[in-house]
Amino acid sequence: MRVAVNTTSPATQLIGMALLTSGLLAIAYANGLDAAFVFDDAYSIVDNTSIRQLVPLGNVLWARAEGGRTHDSRPLLNLSLAIDYALHGLWRPGFRLANLLIHLINAVLVADISRRLLRLAGGFSAATAGRLAVVISLLWALHPLHTNVITYVIQRAESLAAVFLLAACDAAIIALTSGRGTAAVAAVAFAVLGAFAKETTAVVLPLVGLFDWSFRDRLAWLPTAGASRRLRPWLYAGLCLNPAAIVGLAVLLGGRGGSAGLGTASTWRYLLTQTEAVWLYGGRLCWPRPLVLDYGDGLATDLAAVWPAATAAAAVLSLVVFGLGCCPRRVFPVAAALLLVGPSSSIVPVATQTMAEHRFYLASACLIAAAVAGAGSWASRLSAARLRPVAMVGVLLVATLLAAEVARIRERNRDFATAVTLWQQNLRDWPANDR
Repeated sequence: MRVAVNTTSPATQLIGMALLTSGLLAIAYANGLDAAFVFDDAYSIVDNTSIRQLVPLGNVLWARAEGGRTHDSRPLLNLSLAIDYALHGLWRPGFRLANLLIHLINAVLVADISRRLLRLAGGFSAATAGRLAVVISLLWALHPLHTNVITYVIQRAESLAAVFLLAACDAAIIALTSGRGTAAVAAVAFAVLGAFAKETTAVVLPLVGLFDWSFRDRLAWLPTAGASRRLRPWLYAGLCLNPAAIVGLAVLLGGRGGSAGLGTASTWRYLLTQTEAVWLYGGRLCWPRPLVLDYGDGLATDLAAVWPAATAAAAVLSLVVFGLGCCPRRVFPVAAALLLVGPSSSIVPVATQTMAEHRFYLASACLIAAAVAGAGSWASRLSAARLRPVAMVGVLLVATLLAAEVARIRERNRDFATAVTLWQQNLRDWPANDR
């Protein structure tokens, strides 16, 4: 008796993608597992006494802020570190294996969201959308830009927050397309939990709103449109709990100290600096060399110093705003990328690090998705005879890119071998850093 197995089902594709991604991540990061604790790892892991005991749990979750350390006012981040310490003490590979697991969860969520959006956008069959989503997730998960989120242990803050943000968005998409109340409840729950991981999850509300606006014509014609319409007010009201929780935590635990927030640096000069930063991040996405851990805390002096970058950033922003009015689905990935990078790269200064590559962690997924979806849309217009060789070239190109990404990650991990090797590389590649 034969049992038919649907190899193109979403669950099967996600499981296969997860297994392949985990294998490639193991190869890429094996030589960095025992790298040194560096930079803020000392304050938030080695010297962090609040993670030494899991019980009483309140001491872990409600540790007061002390000068804007990475784990300050972020209870779930501190809890994850405490769980690591309870399992293996200060064993460095253990912390990085946990980082890789968190990153793998994000890769699965990126694939699932990409598949849903590609199907909703139209033009792709379920099987094709699934395959493109796997390519998007693989290229994103293995991108060398993310070494500063995995090998630099304490930047788990970025990837842990991403888990809750992506899960909330995925659940919200399900709620708005199916009208399921349970999905809306899950979206709100993940959004609230995200507030306890990192403040940047505050973008969940505008991000869901951006999806709702960009795909409104598609959502309006779904059979479940009526149920979704009744669900919307409750979903958006629930998502408002995220910023409320962030504000509440800041009041209770002391916020970010002097490391971030209005008043910690010149808002105008910080904004000018970010017009250069976003282009730097985009450049690192296209060509991840060099990669730099610490760009220092320098600020642009005035508009004249950064006018080319500022002009280009203003032009892109204007085009996105215009596009959201006339062709929102086309500009959705870029608009989402700008939203995701916005909390730490707009007008709210992060005084101790005015530029940091880890801030492009999720935004990079949007731009990779846009590129892959564009290529897939072009290929879908080809005849069957012409599509086959194009598909073979595409597979070869993706395999080559993945091999290059793995090689670059292994090369980058060698910089993290010791604090000395890391700072020597940092000094060589970014000598303008006053620190």
